[in-house]
Amino acid sequence: MGLGEVGDGGLATLNNIIGWGICLQTLGTLTFSSFQSAATLLVGLFAYDVIFTFFTPVMVTVATKIEAPIKFEYPILTDAMNNLAYHFSILGLGDVVIPGLFVGFLYSFERFLASEANPAPNSSPALNPKPGPYLTTGLGAYATGLGLTFAANRITGAGQPALFYIVPCLMLATLGLAQSRGELKTLLSFDGKEQYDKDQAAQG
Repeated sequence: MGLGEVGDGGLATLNNIIGWGICLQTLGTLTFSSFQSAATLLVGLFAYDVIFTFFTPVMVTVATKIEAPIKFEYPILTDAMNNLAYHFSILGLGDVVIPGLFVGFLYSFERFLASEANPAPNSSPALNPKPGPYLTTGLGAYATGLGLTFAANRITGAGQPALFYIVPCLMLATLGLAQSRGELKTLLSFDGKEQYDKDQAAQG
């Protein structure tokens, strides 16, 4: 019996725990070097997700047939299960990791702005976890995109490409915020790798 079959809730939970471990490890070790590299990857995966979900059965087949910790599985409400061959809602690890890396990039940008505003030699914005507008906006945009994904899945009864909803929310919210704060040029020229290395040195 596979992870997605009825009665395998315990195995699905184990699958999710392993998946979260993979996500946390990835988010803790990787970073985007620039907004352009982040946007290029997000837009590329956006197109990939749309093509292989809406126009071919590839993504749905992979999601429902491959039983491995490459996805999160959550039981579907009982009243919707009777006519379904697969009894879990699915969220791919990539739908968490890639947007999560982008949100992490936004947090690095916030720390960079804080260090520029307060360049005192003994100050360490990297050690101050207080969220600012970019982190808050990034998290809110991701939550909005994810909510739209599950809403569309519930309404249509068909698999949905999560990045189809998440990527526009992240891009539009981030660019809109940067433009409104007069920081768009700074965002586009920001070196995320350099800030990441500074943060690691400050924390180590």
